[in-house]
Amino acid sequence: MSNEINKSSQVNTKSPMNNLKNTNQNPQTSITNDPYTKSNSQTSMLIEEEKSIKDTNQMSQEINTTTTTTTTIPNNNTDQFSKTQTQQQQQVTGKNDFKIKTEETKELNVKHEKTVGKEEQNKNSIDKEFHEAIKHMTGTGSLIKEMREQYQSLDSSVLTSDAVNYLVLKYLHETGKQTTSFAFASESKVLEKFRPTTKIPQGLLISLIQKGLKYLELETEIMEGLRSDEFFFLQRVYKKIEQKTDEIEKDEGRKIEIENEKIEKKNQEKPIDSSNLTVCIGHTSNIFRVKWSPIEDLLATGSEDFSTRIWNFDRRIKNSIKNISEWELSICNVIKPSLVKSGESATVTYLDWSPDGQYLAIGYFNGEISITSSNGNLLFQLRKHNGPIFGLKWNTNGKYLLSGSIDKKVIVWDIDTQKPKNIYLHHEGIIMDLDWKDDLTFATCSEDKTISICKVGNPNPIKMFTAHSQDITSIRWSPNGKFLASCSDDSTIKIWDINKEKTILELKEHENEILSLEWSNTGPGTAHPNSKLLLGTSSLDLSVKIWDIETGRSKHTLRKHLEPVENISFSPNGKMLATASLDKWVHIWDQKKGRILKSFQAPEPLLAVDWNKSGDKLAVTSKDGIVYILQI
Repeated sequence: MSNEINKSSQVNTKSPMNNLKNTNQNPQTSITNDPYTKSNSQTSMLIEEEKSIKDTNQMSQEINTTTTTTTTIPNNNTDQFSKTQTQQQQQVTGKNDFKIKTEETKELNVKHEKTVGKEEQNKNSIDKEFHEAIKHMTGTGSLIKEMREQYQSLDSSVLTSDAVNYLVLKYLHETGKQTTSFAFASESKVLEKFRPTTKIPQGLLISLIQKGLKYLELETEIMEGLRSDEFFFLQRVYKKIEQKTDEIEKDEGRKIEIENEKIEKKNQEKPIDSSNLTVCIGHTSNIFRVKWSPIEDLLATGSEDFSTRIWNFDRRIKNSIKNISEWELSICNVIKPSLVKSGESATVTYLDWSPDGQYLAIGYFNGEISITSSNGNLLFQLRKHNGPIFGLKWNTNGKYLLSGSIDKKVIVWDIDTQKPKNIYLHHEGIIMDLDWKDDLTFATCSEDKTISICKVGNPNPIKMFTAHSQDITSIRWSPNGKFLASCSDDSTIKIWDINKEKTILELKEHENEILSLEWSNTGPGTAHPNSKLLLGTSSLDLSVKIWDIETGRSKHTLRKHLEPVENISFSPNGKMLATASLDKWVHIWDQKKGRILKSFQAPEPLLAVDWNKSGDKLAVTSKDGIVYILQI
């Protein structure tokens, strides 16, 4: 019996060892590079090891219990007692097993809680680092804060469609696209629906778009990083922040260099003396158009305030006060459109004097054309266009007036009859510009990328061709009518020989859209036949170029302005070039040497510039409705 009991105890002691052996032979572990998975694997191994130790302790307890029970067995009724003892042993063993399992479960739960706690701690640490990174990105000087500060100038908690429309309109103004801005303002009526309460920074729309794209890029990296590997993602975020910081530091360094260069050059230039500056006050809003009479010192200015003013500088009393507002009633005539419907814009979009200086043609945003005398008296009005006037030119003898509009119409007006001589509808887009070659021949250009050559009396264009890959913004005939220059949003300027019906030059040195185009009044067929014919252009790349048409290359690249140059103008003798910019500066350049002769800074961005017939006065207009007359 003792032997049987011993065998039974051997069986009971062997079973846990076998279980332990099997457990050690088949460990269930998973090894990965993921920190969380690796942590779980190590935890699993610790649990299995702890279980093995518990099984060993259970085996020892079972052996001791069996041995003790065996020593107290009586000699009679051995079989019956053996069965009873076996049942008691099983009950004791079951109770011990339950007790061990209960303790084991408690220890496992504690272990599990510790493991989960460590994982949560690691995760919280990662989250904390992640939020610190985001906090760093949204700190001082960051993209999001800059966007928030600039956006606050819109005085709105939600970026409404009207606010966006206002930013688009401001961008169009800033980049010199007056034609498009007029059309956009009219159709969206944004000026009626939205008015900012504070000053909107220059270039805010582009700034918001660029920073928004950067924000989306970072947001994309955040989402991708969280789905893959948090640690590597944080490294990428910090790397992005370091790169951005380096870029900002480089940009700031470059700005400082530019400012230092600006100060050094400014010390070498001759500023306009205050005694040679006249300030003309009267307009109350942007002055988009300025034009001197070809005969006398009469200056016409057209504004967004719906008015045209004619300033007569020949009547000024010598040595009088320089502020024209004190003499406004005696020297300035104010002209306004006759019919303006409620809610309709009557911004002055174009001005042109007749060759003899007797008439002034005024084009308005509502499609109306007014003809006045040189003293500002309204003579008659021309009404056939259904949209803003974007081109208005007298022919060389003053018999015909040419007009072009957003309604795609080109009209030749007979001034004697005050009726259309011809109406052309051949363009498929807005008429962007037009110009006379001689008394009867003229050219037009459109956003449909075509140029047409027309002749008064012919109902259809005599020539028409596709000229550029994008909108054609301006065209000009050379003073002798031999060449036609065109510029486009495709950043190129083309010189055309219409007789040969082909491009003779394509100028590609600008890196962005062309804003302004102007010929010098020099070369064969002009008052200065011995001087070279030159072409001046300005671009959104902030540069101004003077082109030598004979070589087809830029003679000078003038880089001084820090904002787009809205308008340029050659002096009557072609020796000087004036440039007016949104950076509030007007510079007068020596075109032969490519250096600045004089400079003037206004309080607000400058929009237009024009020389008088003798070349001793330069008129400059600004966004605050002020006209500056610089005595050269």
